[in-house]
Amino acid sequence: MQAFLRQDTKLRSLETLYSGPHKMIARTDKAFQIIVRGRQITVSADRVKSDYLLEKSHDTGNPPNYSRNIPGIPDTTFHPRTTRSGRKVSLPVRIST
Repeated sequence: MQAFLRQDTKLRSLETLYSGPHKMIARTDKAFQIIVRGRQITVSADRVKSDYLLEKSHDTGNPPNYSRNIPGIPDTTFHPRTTRSGRKVSLPVRIST
């Protein structure tokens, strides 16, 4: 498992708050032992952020088919209207068709 270590120094602009990822050796309730620059150090759990990795999916390359359209029957599903920014548009009843 890997972890990121928070830097407790004054940072200049555009510097990252966490360094790492660093290899985690051991863990207790309040402390972590990690390897930083080739040295094993013990740090408080407050300074460490765990690294969560997503499992690799077994992708077959074909996207799943979510279409419920049946050939010969028109699509009657409601498609809400949205603006380019993603806001929903609600038209008055006399204008909407």
